[in-house]
Amino acid sequence: MGLRSTMINYNPETVSTDYDECDQLYFEELSRERVLDIYSMEQATGVVVSMGGQIPNNLALPLSRAGVAVMGTSPTQIDRAEDRQKFSRIIDELGLQQAEWRELADMSGALRFAEKVGYPVLVRPSYVLSGAAMNVAYTPERLAEYLREATGVSPDHPVVVSKFISGGREIEMDGVASEGVVRGCAIHEHVENAGVHSGDATLMLPTQTVSEFVLAKVEEATRRIVRELHITGVDFIEAATRLMVGASVADMNLPQLGTRNRPSGYVGVKAPMFSFTRLGGADPVACFGADVHEAFLKALMSTGFKIPQRSIAFTVPAELLEEVVHHIWLLHTLGFSILATDDTHAFLSLKGIPTELVHFANSTEQPNIKTLISLGQIDLVVNLPTSSSTELRNNFLTRRTAVDFGVPLLTDPQLFRMFAEALVKHKQGRFAFSQVSTTQLDTTTSSHYLMPCRLRVSSTTTHGRNRRKPGPLPTSSIRHSLMQLRV
Repeated sequence: MGLRSTMINYNPETVSTDYDECDQLYFEELSRERVLDIYSMEQATGVVVSMGGQIPNNLALPLSRAGVAVMGTSPTQIDRAEDRQKFSRIIDELGLQQAEWRELADMSGALRFAEKVGYPVLVRPSYVLSGAAMNVAYTPERLAEYLREATGVSPDHPVVVSKFISGGREIEMDGVASEGVVRGCAIHEHVENAGVHSGDATLMLPTQTVSEFVLAKVEEATRRIVRELHITGVDFIEAATRLMVGASVADMNLPQLGTRNRPSGYVGVKAPMFSFTRLGGADPVACFGADVHEAFLKALMSTGFKIPQRSIAFTVPAELLEEVVHHIWLLHTLGFSILATDDTHAFLSLKGIPTELVHFANSTEQPNIKTLISLGQIDLVVNLPTSSSTELRNNFLTRRTAVDFGVPLLTDPQLFRMFAEALVKHKQGRFAFSQVSTTQLDTTTSSHYLMPCRLRVSSTTTHGRNRRKPGPLPTSSIRHSLMQLRV
């Protein structure tokens, strides 16, 4: 577009601090004072705050009041979206459905509200990203604890308490808009039920279980919220950048509201990469497949997850046993040895699934699940804790041992069911693939590889020095372990 770009960021691990991502890079703190200094020195015509996470969003109003031209959505509208009380009221005024909510006035009022609507309830502070201090409370004691934490994280902005819908499906709308009109969008669905933060969740595109009725409701809500907040920019970074500077996106063929065939003929799944298993420089991994199970298994393996070969250990609370028993049976039919702790073992035996009893991690009796994990005699641990779990210490020790010894671990029932279904298809030979490292990539044939479909962009900086204009991201710079399809 012929415009010079300057980046401010102090996080060396983000892609935006790479040498070829901008023309000028300042490695400075993201504060009102530093941004104003750089804005003045560079004689900038505007500042983009919407692509750098929570700190830039928090700076939108202070920078605007200091005379900075904030590009994209206006700071006043950003505040209406970030302030939980203001945004919840907007949703009510628009006549859109949402769980019953109250702004926190005092602790006793919050406890009375929770008693009225019934536990669990969700505590939501304002102006926070990545779920900071956002928690689901199942008891009055936990609610009081979480409220204290939330007010400490965001002391200058309201905290909202709302009814949490247990077992709800979580759907996300990623979109880009211009002056309150949606210009492109994509709806994806979580594998896990609501309650898992997007960064930690497994996402499917297109949606797999959502009805046309619900999709239409999501799109109508999106249309009305975008119009109300007069949004410009947001996701689809290249398109958002164009729209914020007044350029056209007509040539980008963006998916629109009502689009149902994007993508067509394949499914994309994003799996999280947690810090305790993270490959050097890797972020969440996304892979493609002919169906959701193929894409899911590829994405899971791309995070370093190893497919079990012999034995799988289960520790499942009573309220989830009926939900997962069918999929445990599937794994039994594939020839896996099923190991299970006390009550899980008794339940599965009653259902006719052969299992071997293993004792809890802190038990002195053998075989002990902690000992078997450490000896490499368990290939996969399925530990499904709930809010009513009584074996908290044993569950923790089991998960901790699995992580310490590099044994794959599943802790969500929906995730486990998806894994079991995918593994059945894989074992039946309905799809096959192998893992390759990025050092094996032939950059001339990179389209044969399953590339990550989403890159995170953060705000960034190094004391100002001229940079060449950024070009395409080279294949060699992608730091993921990728899956190569064998066809």
